[in-house]
Amino acid sequence: MSDKSTNKKIYKIVGTIAIGWSLLMGGAIIGSYTAQKSFEIKDPYLKKIILSWDLIQKNSVLNTKDPKVNEKIMDNTIKAMASSIDVHSTWYTEKETKQVFEKLSGEYVGIGISYHIEKEGGVIVKVFSNSPMEKLNIVPDDIITKVEGKKLFAELKDNKKVIMLGDQVITEDDLSNVLKGEEGTKLSLTVKRHETGKEETFQVTRTKIVSANIQSEIKDLGNKGHWLKISILDFQENTLKEVSNHIRNLWADAKRKNIKLDGVVLDLQNSPGGIVPVSVSVASLFLPKDAKVVSIIQKDEKDIIEKTYTLPKEPWTDWLKTTELVVWNNRKTASAAEILIGALKDNNRIKFILGDYTYGKGVVQSIYKIDNDSLSFSTGWYTTPSGNYIQGNGIKPDYKISYPEKLTEEINRTGEKYMPNYLAAPIPYKDEGKILGNYFMDIKENWNEKNIIDWYWNTTEKILNK
Repeated sequence: MSDKSTNKKIYKIVGTIAIGWSLLMGGAIIGSYTAQKSFEIKDPYLKKIILSWDLIQKNSVLNTKDPKVNEKIMDNTIKAMASSIDVHSTWYTEKETKQVFEKLSGEYVGIGISYHIEKEGGVIVKVFSNSPMEKLNIVPDDIITKVEGKKLFAELKDNKKVIMLGDQVITEDDLSNVLKGEEGTKLSLTVKRHETGKEETFQVTRTKIVSANIQSEIKDLGNKGHWLKISILDFQENTLKEVSNHIRNLWADAKRKNIKLDGVVLDLQNSPGGIVPVSVSVASLFLPKDAKVVSIIQKDEKDIIEKTYTLPKEPWTDWLKTTELVVWNNRKTASAAEILIGALKDNNRIKFILGDYTYGKGVVQSIYKIDNDSLSFSTGWYTTPSGNYIQGNGIKPDYKISYPEKLTEEINRTGEKYMPNYLAAPIPYKDEGKILGNYFMDIKENWNEKNIIDWYWNTTEKILNK
C-alpha cells in the first residue's frame, strides 16, 4: 500500500512531523505527514486555530511557560478536533500510542479482562489466565461499577448510547487507557458480584498480560459427527499463528483417537475486531487464493481491495477449505470480525450464521504518528465482496436469536448506529436474502460464558438436524 494520500494539502506551519510507517491495521492505515517550517498561513480555519493558541498563550491565567500546561492544552485541543469527526477519531498521547500498539501485539500492561459496557457498568466477558483479575477470583458476568471511585455506566443521550465515568462522557478507548498503565501500579475497582449481588472494592495491581486470544474444542454432535470450534476474541499480530496451532493440535488429537471431524464452528461472539490484514490471513485459511475479502473505499483515492493468499500447506489445510462451516456471532461482533464474516458469506463458504446482526463498525481509521504521539481519524469505509457497506448495517444472520425481555432493549441498542456522532454509510444496505428462522435464548439462570456456549451448541445441532 502506498503513502501517496498522506502528503496532500501540506500546510505551512511551524514544526516537523515525520514517520515512515505504511501498514493497514485494526481499522487503521498508518501513514506519514511532513510539515514545512514557515509562518505563512493560507488556510482560514487553520489560521483561527493558531490565532486562538496565540491568544491563550498571551492572555490565559494558566502558566503557559510550563511545558506540561501547554502539552495538556494541545492534547485536549487535538482530541476535541478529532472527536468531532466521529466516535472512533481521537488523539493519542505518547503513553496512549504505546498502549494501542501493545494491545495489537497481543501483549500489554493491564488487569486481564475483556468486557462490554451496559447501564449497570462494565460487564466482564472474559478473565485471562494468570491475570490480576483472575487472582482476585473475578469471573464472567461480574460487573465493574466504579473505577477509581467514579461510577461507570452507559446511558442513552439523544437516543444514542454513551459511556459515562462519573460525570464525564468517555469512549471505549478512554476507558481502556484508564485500566491500563505502568507495570506495578494500582487501580481501584468496585465490582458487583454476579452470584451474590454484593459490591466489593479491590486495589488491582497492573501487570503484563498476554492475551488468551484463541479457544478451541471438539464437540460430539451425535449423528452430525464431531465438530471443531475455534473462538477468536481479537485479531492481533499473532492470531493466524495461534489459530493454526489450535487447529493443528486438535486435528492431530482427533487422528490419534480415530475421530473423524465433520465440520467447523467459527465463534466470533464479542470479537471487537483488530488488525485488518490478520482478518484477511484468517480468511485465507477457509477460502481459495485470490478470493475477495474486503474493499476499502477512500476519499478521492483508488479503492484498496484485499484478497486471500496461499498459506503453507499442512495435512488439515485442504480439509479446512471444504468442510462444513458454521459461524456464531452476536451484536458485539465488530470491525475486522465483520470483515471476515462478510468475506466468508459473500464467497458462499458458510453453511449458516447463528446469532444476530453484527455491530456494524465499517469505517477505517488512519493513524499518523506525530513525534511520539499519534492522530487517528476515520478516512474510509469497508465494504463486503458483494459491495455492501458494513457501517451501521452489520452482517445479517441466517438464524436470528431473540432474548428475554429484560435483555432485549439493551441488546437492540447495541451497535455502531447507536453511538454518538455516528457516521452513516453513503449507500444504503442491499438487504439480500431472508432470515431463515428465529431461536429464543432460553437460558433460565446464570447467563455466563459456559451456558451461552452450550446454548449455541444445542441450537446448532437442532439446525443441522432440520
